[in-house]
Amino acid sequence: MQLHSQISCRVPILVFLCLLSNLGCEAQEDVNFGAKVKPPPEVDEPEATGSSNTVELQQIDIPAREHGYQHFDTCLINSAAELQTFLESVAEEPHWNKKPEFIEAINKFDLDFSTESLLLVRDTEGSGSIKVWLQTPVLLNRTLVIRIGKERPGIATLDMAYYCFALVVPRGMADSVKIFGSNTSSRFMHDKDGKRKHRQGHRKDIELALEDN
Repeated sequence: MQLHSQISCRVPILVFLCLLSNLGCEAQEDVNFGAKVKPPPEVDEPEATGSSNTVELQQIDIPAREHGYQHFDTCLINSAAELQTFLESVAEEPHWNKKPEFIEAINKFDLDFSTESLLLVRDTEGSGSIKVWLQTPVLLNRTLVIRIGKERPGIATLDMAYYCFALVVPRGMADSVKIFGSNTSSRFMHDKDGKRKHRQGHRKDIELALEDN
């Protein structure tokens, strides 16, 4: 009877020691002592080329968010005639909230198209709760790189939001401009006959050629 009692007491202890031994072996298999950590791959991003490649562009103080921006896409305006045609089109478009402020800000800046161009960067978001901003432009291999930064909340509202940034680009600064993060800007497009029809799809990246003179 006493022998049976001693065996019964020792069995749980033996089981416990076996479990500890197995755990130690499993943990040892997962540890690779002396292994070198492989560095993450380098990313070819404009931001990684250094602050010396960042550029400062003048920005015209137009309304950041405006329902009327749905009527046009990202575009580059290179002459006074092109600007006049653009503003005349804006004057006839409906559903603007701050149309006079937009036109006044563009005209008040008094652009010199002999030395600079007007770049209108558009973005459309499916929710007004998404924060949108323009990151610092970068000049990379004669290409002006512009990125639109965005911050999405956990819960978003269901209102459409149309944004525009008006940038003054000096002529000769770059050969082209690439814009990343820009969703399809307008709901409409024009066919060959000039008739407006509904736009389909989205585009994220835009590339435009810049004029030297």
